[in-house]
Amino acid sequence: EHGDEMHKAKGNSIPFEGAANDGYELKEKDGKTHKHPPMGSDLMRWMYCRNNPAANINFGPHLAEEVRSKFIMKLWNTYAFFCNYARLDEFLPSPPERGAGGEGDAGGRLNAHKEVTHTSPSPPTPLPEGEGRVAHRPDIDRWILSDLQLLVQSAHNAFESFNVMAFCLDAEEFVDDKLSNWYVRRNRRRFWKSEQGADKLAAYQTLYTVLLTLVKLCAPVIPFMTEKMYRNLIPSEPRASATGEPSVHLCDYPVADESLIDHELSDEMDALLRLVSLGGSARSAVKIKVRQPLAEIKIQPANDVEKKAVERFADQIRDELNIKKVTLHDTAAGPLLTFEVKLNPKNAGPKFGPKLGAVTAALGKRPDTVETLLAGKPVTLELPDGPIAIEPADVWITPKVGKGWGGIADHGTQILLDGRITPELELEGLAREVIRYVQNARKDAGLEMDDRIAISLEVEDGKLAEAIRTHRDYIASETLVVEWATAPLGASAFHIEAKIEGSTLKIQLQKSTNLAGT
Repeated sequence: EHGDEMHKAKGNSIPFEGAANDGYELKEKDGKTHKHPPMGSDLMRWMYCRNNPAANINFGPHLAEEVRSKFIMKLWNTYAFFCNYARLDEFLPSPPERGAGGEGDAGGRLNAHKEVTHTSPSPPTPLPEGEGRVAHRPDIDRWILSDLQLLVQSAHNAFESFNVMAFCLDAEEFVDDKLSNWYVRRNRRRFWKSEQGADKLAAYQTLYTVLLTLVKLCAPVIPFMTEKMYRNLIPSEPRASATGEPSVHLCDYPVADESLIDHELSDEMDALLRLVSLGGSARSAVKIKVRQPLAEIKIQPANDVEKKAVERFADQIRDELNIKKVTLHDTAAGPLLTFEVKLNPKNAGPKFGPKLGAVTAALGKRPDTVETLLAGKPVTLELPDGPIAIEPADVWITPKVGKGWGGIADHGTQILLDGRITPELELEGLAREVIRYVQNARKDAGLEMDDRIAISLEVEDGKLAEAIRTHRDYIASETLVVEWATAPLGASAFHIEAKIEGSTLKIQLQKSTNLAGT
């Protein structure tokens, strides 16, 4: 995997049986022999297919683990997430009506008689009939279905041109960036919420359709994992019927449903993902973790697509970055940020040599170069002995911001983040820390996802205690607390201690038997 040829004499060869099933030993760069678990046949197949067959492939345990975590486990964990919640809600899927890549039906139903809260829920609201079933879903559902159709098209083009690598890389991007890190993470609450309804049903059927289509798309490359997923995703009765298929490898390959493709929505969602990434970088610049709420983020978009994305998805920016207010900056009022431009000695020194001083002076007289360099384009400076080109890598461009603010700019997009923390924001941040520790305690205690709990939170008086008092209802809703104990719960309860901003928090919790809650 380090570019060396495999040889038994070097101790760096990996036997097929070891990589596929038995595990193997490998001499590393440190000269020591290390044992490694098997990669598995599906992972090996994917690693081969995602590489250019005309070039040598770097093959080894570390690269295998990278691919496993980026794609194989992301796909499996998304599938497991769906299965866990579908089981709890007794979701019964309805397969797509038009082509394995399409999704014309609302699909599925939730068990209206299953007691998922402490009172009987109302029957689920049926989704609109026909084409409206997808058209009436939230933007994020229609986006993932639209991009799914684009992936289906990509798969057909790749296989028909014998370019399996292109399909594998597109599938990795779809699963990692779009499905796992955005769609599932942004929609967890739709699956968590106890009430049944059209929105929850739409989330289930959308994710079911995406998973079933992905399984069929990837089956030629990873046949064993996809077969296991398919057999669990398709109920046994349809598989056993005359119209169903008992195996994913007997299914028709997915065909894109072009009626579900919305290029405008896909472009705006891509812009949103980029803006959120830049917002996260701005948070990193002020060294404030995401669990700490902040007051405001101001965005100067680079183009109309980003502007529309901010207007359309401001709520998602707020939620994802934990910001109270999103403001769209009007460029008519001037640029959002001002910058300081300095030469990067590492690049500029060897490049310009004795001209470094003259370049520095000329750069200081050209404030108009900032916008061009931020757009990733070079600029030309006039020196006494002739023009010279400055590349973006030759300079450091630093936003000038006030104390407590963070700024970032990239390819025409500018972001200004208010990192000043008010007392109210501080308390909410502490409450979110409490929620994190309680959620971890639930997991360590072996509780089911839908178990309601009784809890005791013991802390000395101070900001942390005030945060718990102020945000008690919020903490309860996020961690499924139905009983607040006024005394320790006893030895049978699960208990841990945590340190939050220097204060000790003692947590005791157990599954509640109080069906009514308190």
